[in-house]
Amino acid sequence: MKQRMAAGRRWCTLLVMSAPHCIQRASFMVLAGAMTVGACAEDIEYRPPMCSDREPEVDLPDLPLVDSTENLEIHADEGLLLCAGTIELYETTYRHNNAVLGLEDPHDVRLFYTNSVAEYCPENASACNLRDGTAIAGPGWVFHELGHASNCEWRVSSAPALNEGLATSFEPVAQDHMTDPREFITAESPFDVHYESAAHFVRWLIEERGLEPFRELFLLAPHSGGDGVLEAIEDVYGQDADALFDEYLEAAPYLWVPYRQCTDLEVLEPNGDTWEFNSIFDCSDPATLGPYERQENINWDQLAKTAMYQSFLIEIETPGVYRFERDEPETSIEIERCVDQVSLSKQEAEEQWIDTGLFPTLQGTTDIELPAGTYRVDVRREYTKPHPVWVRISPNPDGN
Repeated sequence: MKQRMAAGRRWCTLLVMSAPHCIQRASFMVLAGAMTVGACAEDIEYRPPMCSDREPEVDLPDLPLVDSTENLEIHADEGLLLCAGTIELYETTYRHNNAVLGLEDPHDVRLFYTNSVAEYCPENASACNLRDGTAIAGPGWVFHELGHASNCEWRVSSAPALNEGLATSFEPVAQDHMTDPREFITAESPFDVHYESAAHFVRWLIEERGLEPFRELFLLAPHSGGDGVLEAIEDVYGQDADALFDEYLEAAPYLWVPYRQCTDLEVLEPNGDTWEFNSIFDCSDPATLGPYERQENINWDQLAKTAMYQSFLIEIETPGVYRFERDEPETSIEIERCVDQVSLSKQEAEEQWIDTGLFPTLQGTTDIELPAGTYRVDVRREYTKPHPVWVRISPNPDGN
């Protein structure tokens, strides 16, 4: 009898359907009428569908396969910039996301890298993730859609606020938009969710309340949103939803530091008190990335879509004014202070958080006052054939 019931559970799990229908069919097929529907219901735990339950989507963009990594199959519009280093970063990020969610064997994902999404995605969507986990996205949206694909082996999708909040939390930018969750938590459409606010709340639930309760909430909350999300929150966390929201507003940090903010970057050693960066930017080289997607909205920086970049770390021991020099006008620089914390209070962020672009003078220099610390330096250049790039960083020669 135990073997028969186990077979019934496997059947219900593999052919995802409504729980009552699944229970009824399993009772009939496995027990041949020997047990009632109620008895089968006691032994079968329904779960929402995962991406691996779905048949592969076939109505997809007609784009050539340009690369395959361990978990990603990448088809790309060859008119868009996609450098070798970014393909590696997508793979590393996707595997990291799965590790955050406690998933050891990531679901393989097809990524269609294109701006032509209207035929395949919901109306007015900039990108999308299909039910089998396939991602359709262009520059600036891939990290978000890989965030969606990362929860594939939990559930295809959850309530809009939780679904979009989780995906946005994996984007490579700081999350510092904290608003009252009551403003978005019951949203019935992704278009009614403030993504950054939802990400801030989701990150708090995971960091402060633990991954397993959040996973349970993600599985339990109705896909359609609504008041059922509040009921799911109360069931999972064992407290009134309003009390949970009030606790979040009172205790949550001001800013969540991006995952893997300065991970895997090499330290550029100084010569005396000066750092010199010399490199060849070659889009086919894994050391070169592009486009530049480390920002909330790539549409605010049109040059980012066609920018190659390389990154390194510098360690500043003495606070002061530092001069950044670049070789030519097409070269630009972004700096971000590496933070050895998961989150920052408002006061800590005011004292420690630095994330800025350096706008050059006519002479190609930028002076900026920097406290001691480790800094991520992203050197950008408009796409071109393999090209030498040079940057020098030194204390301000005027001492100001």
